[in-house]
Amino acid sequence: MDGSAVFRASSPVSSLSAELGLVVIGDTSGAATLVDLGSGAVRRKLSSEDPILAVAVAAPLRAVLGAGGRAVRESSTVAVWDSDTGELRAQMQYKKLVTCMIFVPELRSAVTGDGSFSQEKPQGRIVLWNPDSLEQHLKLNCASTITCVAWSAADKVLVSTDRSHCVCIWQPDSGAKLQEIRTDAAYIPWHIATPSGEQRLTFTYSLCGFKENYGRLCVYRSGTTEQYGDFDHPVLSAVFLPESPVVACGLRNGDILCWDLDAQRLRTRSVKMQGAVNCLALNLVRGELVAGDKTGAVCAWPIAYMLSD
Repeated sequence: MDGSAVFRASSPVSSLSAELGLVVIGDTSGAATLVDLGSGAVRRKLSSEDPILAVAVAAPLRAVLGAGGRAVRESSTVAVWDSDTGELRAQMQYKKLVTCMIFVPELRSAVTGDGSFSQEKPQGRIVLWNPDSLEQHLKLNCASTITCVAWSAADKVLVSTDRSHCVCIWQPDSGAKLQEIRTDAAYIPWHIATPSGEQRLTFTYSLCGFKENYGRLCVYRSGTTEQYGDFDHPVLSAVFLPESPVVACGLRNGDILCWDLDAQRLRTRSVKMQGAVNCLALNLVRGELVAGDKTGAVCAWPIAYMLSD
Protein backbone atom coordinates (compact mmCIF):
# COMPACT_ATOMS: atom_id res chain seq x y z
CA MET A 1 0.00 0.00 0.00
CA ASP A 2 1.43 3.35 -1.04
CA GLY A 3 1.34 6.03 1.62
CA SER A 4 -0.68 9.19 1.12
CA ALA A 5 1.56 12.16 0.37
CA VAL A 6 1.53 14.74 3.17
CA PHE A 7 4.27 17.11 2.00
CA ARG A 8 7.39 17.33 -0.11
CA ALA A 9 10.29 19.25 1.43
CA SER A 10 13.10 20.64 -0.70
CA SER A 11 15.73 18.95 1.48
CA PRO A 12 16.01 15.85 3.68
CA VAL A 13 13.46 15.72 6.50
CA SER A 14 15.32 15.76 9.82
CA SER A 15 12.46 15.67 12.33
CA LEU A 16 8.68 15.46 12.74
CA SER A 17 6.23 16.36 15.48
CA ALA A 18 2.44 15.96 15.36
CA GLU A 19 0.22 17.93 17.76
CA LEU A 20 -2.55 20.55 17.70
CA GLY A 21 -3.92 19.12 14.46
CA LEU A 22 -0.58 19.90 12.80
CA VAL A 23 2.46 18.01 11.66
CA VAL A 24 5.61 20.10 11.98
CA ILE A 25 8.29 19.13 9.47
CA GLY A 26 11.90 20.20 10.00
CA ASP A 27 14.31 19.90 7.09
CA THR A 28 17.95 20.60 6.36
CA SER A 29 17.19 23.64 4.17
CA GLY A 30 16.36 25.52 7.37
CA ALA A 31 12.57 25.31 7.07
CA ALA A 32 10.03 24.24 9.67
CA THR A 33 6.73 23.72 7.87
CA LEU A 34 3.37 23.45 9.64
CA VAL A 35 0.94 21.26 7.68
CA ASP A 36 -2.73 20.91 8.63
CA LEU A 37 -3.41 17.26 9.42
CA GLY A 38 -6.99 17.43 8.25
CA SER A 39 -6.72 19.23 4.91
CA GLY A 40 -3.03 18.76 4.13
CA ALA A 41 -2.69 22.50 3.54
CA VAL A 42 0.52 24.31 4.51
CA ARG A 43 -0.49 26.62 7.35
CA ARG A 44 2.87 28.21 8.11
CA LYS A 45 6.45 28.01 6.91
CA LEU A 46 9.04 29.11 9.44
CA SER A 47 12.66 29.64 8.53
CA SER A 48 16.10 29.41 10.08
CA GLU A 49 19.51 30.38 8.74
CA ASP A 50 20.82 26.92 9.59
CA PRO A 51 19.54 23.41 8.88
CA ILE A 52 16.70 22.45 11.22
CA LEU A 53 17.92 19.52 13.30
CA ALA A 54 14.97 19.11 15.66
CA VAL A 55 11.37 20.30 16.05
CA ALA A 56 8.77 19.85 18.78
CA VAL A 57 5.26 21.10 19.46
CA ALA A 58 4.46 22.57 22.88
CA ALA A 59 0.69 22.09 22.70
CA PRO A 60 -0.21 23.69 26.09
CA LEU A 61 1.73 26.81 25.05
CA ARG A 62 0.43 26.88 21.45
CA ALA A 63 4.06 26.97 20.38
CA VAL A 64 6.41 25.32 17.91
CA LEU A 65 10.04 24.79 18.91
CA GLY A 66 12.87 24.45 16.43
CA ALA A 67 16.63 24.03 16.71
CA GLY A 68 18.97 24.79 13.84
CA GLY A 69 22.73 24.44 13.69
CA ARG A 70 25.82 23.22 11.90
CA ALA A 71 28.27 20.62 13.19
CA VAL A 72 31.28 22.64 12.02
CA ARG A 73 30.36 25.43 14.45
CA GLU A 74 29.14 23.16 17.25
CA SER A 75 26.46 25.71 18.15
CA SER A 76 22.73 26.12 17.56
CA THR A 77 19.93 28.64 17.46
CA VAL A 78 16.77 27.58 19.27
CA ALA A 79 13.55 29.39 18.35
CA VAL A 80 10.03 29.45 19.78
CA TRP A 81 7.24 30.37 17.34
CA ASP A 82 3.52 30.93 17.92
CA SER A 83 1.77 27.93 16.33
CA ASP A 84 -1.26 30.02 15.29
CA THR A 85 0.36 33.15 13.86
CA GLY A 86 3.90 31.98 13.07
CA GLU A 87 5.26 34.94 15.05
CA LEU A 88 8.71 34.46 16.58
CA ARG A 89 8.20 34.59 20.34
CA ALA A 90 11.74 34.01 21.56
CA GLN A 91 15.16 32.89 20.39
CA MET A 92 18.38 31.89 22.09
CA GLN A 93 21.89 31.00 21.06
CA TYR A 94 22.91 27.57 22.23
CA LYS A 95 26.61 26.95 22.85
CA LYS A 96 26.52 23.33 21.69
CA LEU A 97 24.99 21.54 18.73
CA VAL A 98 21.40 20.49 19.49
CA THR A 99 20.86 16.96 18.20
CA CYS A 100 17.32 16.24 19.47
CA MET A 101 14.45 17.97 21.24
CA ILE A 102 11.10 17.10 22.82
CA PHE A 103 8.47 18.94 24.85
CA VAL A 104 7.21 17.27 28.04
CA PRO A 105 3.77 18.59 29.08
CA GLU A 106 4.03 17.05 32.58
CA LEU A 107 7.20 19.06 33.21
CA ARG A 108 6.03 22.04 31.15
CA SER A 109 9.57 22.03 29.82
CA ALA A 110 11.44 21.56 26.60
CA VAL A 111 14.22 18.98 26.73
CA THR A 112 17.18 19.16 24.36
CA GLY A 113 20.04 16.78 23.80
CA ASP A 114 23.28 18.28 22.57
CA GLY A 115 26.91 17.49 21.97
CA SER A 116 30.38 18.44 20.95
CA PHE A 117 32.18 16.51 18.26
CA SER A 118 35.59 17.76 19.34
CA GLN A 119 38.10 14.95 19.73
CA GLU A 120 39.46 16.63 22.84
CA LYS A 121 36.13 17.01 24.64
CA PRO A 122 33.50 14.69 23.15
CA GLN A 123 30.75 15.46 25.65
CA GLY A 124 27.00 15.87 25.68
CA ARG A 125 24.25 17.31 27.84
CA ILE A 126 20.54 17.04 28.42
CA VAL A 127 19.04 20.45 29.16
CA LEU A 128 15.57 21.18 30.53
CA TRP A 129 14.37 24.70 29.78
CA ASN A 130 11.28 26.88 29.88
CA PRO A 131 9.97 27.79 26.38
CA ASP A 132 8.41 31.01 27.75
CA SER A 133 11.37 32.46 29.64
CA LEU A 134 14.16 30.40 27.97
CA GLU A 135 15.50 29.74 31.47
CA GLN A 136 17.63 26.60 31.60
CA HIS A 137 16.76 25.01 34.94
CA LEU A 138 18.47 21.61 34.76
CA LYS A 139 21.57 20.34 32.95
CA LEU A 140 22.55 16.68 32.95
CA ASN A 141 26.07 15.87 31.80
CA CYS A 142 26.81 12.84 29.64
CA ALA A 143 30.05 11.31 28.40
CA SER A 144 29.36 11.94 24.72
CA THR A 145 27.00 13.53 22.20
CA ILE A 146 23.33 12.76 22.83
CA THR A 147 21.64 10.88 19.98
CA CYS A 148 18.10 10.77 21.41
CA VAL A 149 16.07 11.78 24.45
CA ALA A 150 12.57 10.53 25.28
CA TRP A 151 9.99 10.85 28.04
CA SER A 152 8.38 7.84 29.70
CA ALA A 153 5.02 9.19 30.86
CA ALA A 154 4.13 6.08 32.87
CA ASP A 155 7.39 6.17 34.85
CA LYS A 156 7.89 9.96 34.79
CA VAL A 157 11.53 9.58 33.78
CA LEU A 158 13.72 10.75 30.92
CA VAL A 159 15.61 8.21 28.83
CA SER A 160 18.67 9.16 26.77
CA THR A 161 21.15 7.52 24.41
CA ASP A 162 24.60 8.85 23.58
CA ARG A 163 27.67 8.05 21.53
CA SER A 164 29.57 6.66 24.52
CA HIS A 165 27.40 3.53 24.11
CA CYS A 166 25.16 4.37 27.05
CA VAL A 167 21.43 4.34 27.66
CA CYS A 168 20.57 6.36 30.77
CA ILE A 169 17.40 6.76 32.82
CA TRP A 170 17.04 10.09 34.67
CA GLN A 171 14.84 11.48 37.42
CA PRO A 172 13.93 14.95 36.06
CA ASP A 173 13.18 16.66 39.39
CA SER A 174 16.51 15.92 41.06
CA GLY A 175 18.62 15.18 37.98
CA ALA A 176 19.61 11.83 39.50
CA LYS A 177 20.76 9.10 37.14
CA LEU A 178 18.62 6.11 38.07
CA GLN A 179 20.25 3.59 35.77
CA GLU A 180 23.00 3.37 33.15
CA ILE A 181 22.93 0.60 30.56
CA ARG A 182 26.13 -0.13 28.65
CA THR A 183 25.45 -1.25 25.08
CA ASP A 184 27.49 -3.15 22.50
CA ALA A 185 30.52 -0.96 21.80
CA ALA A 186 30.49 -1.96 18.13
CA TYR A 187 27.26 -0.04 17.48
CA ILE A 188 25.82 3.40 18.27
CA PRO A 189 22.62 3.63 20.35
CA TRP A 190 20.50 5.84 18.14
CA HIS A 191 16.78 6.12 18.82
CA ILE A 192 14.38 5.57 21.74
CA ALA A 193 10.66 4.79 21.60
CA THR A 194 8.38 4.84 24.65
CA PRO A 195 4.75 3.66 24.86
CA SER A 196 2.14 6.38 25.29
CA GLY A 197 -0.08 4.44 27.71
CA GLU A 198 0.40 3.21 31.26
CA GLN A 199 2.83 0.42 30.39
CA ARG A 200 5.59 0.91 32.96
CA LEU A 201 9.30 0.13 32.78
CA THR A 202 9.19 -0.45 29.04
CA PHE A 203 10.95 1.24 26.13
CA THR A 204 12.95 0.31 23.05
CA TYR A 205 16.25 1.62 21.76
CA SER A 206 18.02 0.93 18.50
CA LEU A 207 21.68 0.09 17.93
CA CYS A 208 23.08 1.13 14.57
CA GLY A 209 26.11 -0.15 12.71
CA PHE A 210 26.33 2.42 9.93
CA LYS A 211 29.48 1.01 8.33
CA GLU A 212 28.29 -2.56 8.77
CA ASN A 213 24.77 -1.71 7.48
CA TYR A 214 23.22 -3.36 10.51
CA GLY A 215 20.45 -2.50 12.95
CA ARG A 216 19.10 -3.97 16.17
CA LEU A 217 16.00 -3.07 18.17
CA CYS A 218 16.49 -3.70 21.89
CA VAL A 219 13.56 -3.98 24.31
CA TYR A 220 14.00 -2.80 27.90
CA ARG A 221 11.55 -4.22 30.41
CA SER A 222 11.57 -4.14 34.21
CA GLY A 223 15.20 -3.19 34.60
CA THR A 224 16.83 -5.37 31.94
CA THR A 225 17.20 -5.54 28.18
CA GLU A 226 15.49 -8.81 27.35
CA GLN A 227 14.63 -8.92 23.64
CA TYR A 228 16.36 -8.18 20.35
CA GLY A 229 15.17 -7.72 16.80
CA ASP A 230 17.89 -7.77 14.14
CA PHE A 231 17.60 -5.86 10.85
CA ASP A 232 19.59 -5.74 7.63
CA HIS A 233 19.83 -1.94 7.85
CA PRO A 234 20.25 0.63 10.65
CA VAL A 235 17.05 1.54 12.53
CA LEU A 236 16.97 5.35 12.36
CA SER A 237 13.53 5.94 13.88
CA ALA A 238 10.86 4.08 15.83
CA VAL A 239 7.48 4.66 17.44
CA PHE A 240 5.05 2.55 19.47
CA LEU A 241 1.75 2.09 17.65
CA PRO A 242 -1.10 2.94 20.05
CA GLU A 243 -2.78 0.29 22.19
CA SER A 244 -0.57 -2.46 20.83
CA PRO A 245 2.74 -4.24 21.51
CA VAL A 246 3.97 -3.17 18.06
CA VAL A 247 6.86 -0.80 17.31
CA ALA A 248 7.11 0.68 13.81
CA CYS A 249 10.77 0.93 12.76
CA GLY A 250 12.12 3.25 10.06
CA LEU A 251 15.23 1.87 8.33
CA ARG A 252 18.03 3.50 6.36
CA ASN A 253 17.02 1.67 3.15
CA GLY A 254 13.51 3.22 3.29
CA ASP A 255 11.64 0.25 4.77
CA ILE A 256 9.17 0.72 7.61
CA LEU A 257 8.79 -2.60 9.43
CA CYS A 258 6.69 -3.57 12.44
CA TRP A 259 8.23 -5.46 15.37
CA ASP A 260 5.84 -7.28 17.72
CA LEU A 261 7.23 -7.17 21.27
CA ASP A 262 4.96 -9.91 22.59
CA ALA A 263 5.54 -12.35 19.72
CA GLN A 264 9.23 -11.33 19.44
CA ARG A 265 9.07 -11.26 15.66
CA LEU A 266 8.54 -9.03 12.66
CA ARG A 267 4.98 -8.74 11.47
CA THR A 268 4.32 -9.27 7.78
CA ARG A 269 3.05 -5.73 7.23
CA SER A 270 5.66 -3.36 5.82
CA VAL A 271 5.71 -0.19 3.71
CA LYS A 272 8.40 1.62 1.76
CA MET A 273 9.78 5.15 1.43
CA GLN A 274 12.17 6.32 -1.30
CA GLY A 275 14.96 7.27 1.09
CA ALA A 276 16.24 6.68 4.62
CA VAL A 277 13.39 7.03 7.13
CA ASN A 278 14.85 9.68 9.40
CA CYS A 279 11.75 10.20 11.53
CA LEU A 280 8.35 8.79 12.45
CA ALA A 281 5.40 10.38 14.25
CA LEU A 282 1.79 9.52 15.07
CA ASN A 283 -1.12 11.60 13.77
CA LEU A 284 -3.74 10.55 16.31
CA VAL A 285 -6.29 13.01 14.86
CA ARG A 286 -6.54 10.90 11.71
CA GLY A 287 -5.15 7.64 13.09
CA GLU A 288 -2.05 7.67 10.89
CA LEU A 289 1.63 6.85 11.03
CA VAL A 290 3.61 9.72 9.47
CA ALA A 291 7.14 9.27 8.09
CA GLY A 292 9.77 11.66 6.74
CA ASP A 293 12.74 10.57 4.64
CA LYS A 294 16.06 11.69 3.21
CA THR A 295 14.51 12.66 -0.16
CA GLY A 296 12.25 15.23 1.56
CA ALA A 297 9.08 13.12 1.26
CA VAL A 298 6.53 13.00 4.06
CA CYS A 299 3.92 10.22 3.76
CA ALA A 300 1.23 8.71 5.97
CA TRP A 301 -0.42 5.30 6.41
CA PRO A 302 -3.46 4.31 8.51
CA ILE A 303 -2.33 2.86 11.84
CA ALA A 304 -4.99 0.15 11.44
CA TYR A 305 -3.32 -0.92 8.19
CA MET A 306 0.11 -1.06 9.85
CA LEU A 307 -1.32 -3.26 12.63
CA SER A 308 -3.02 -5.70 10.28
CA ASP A 309 -0.85 -8.80 9.99
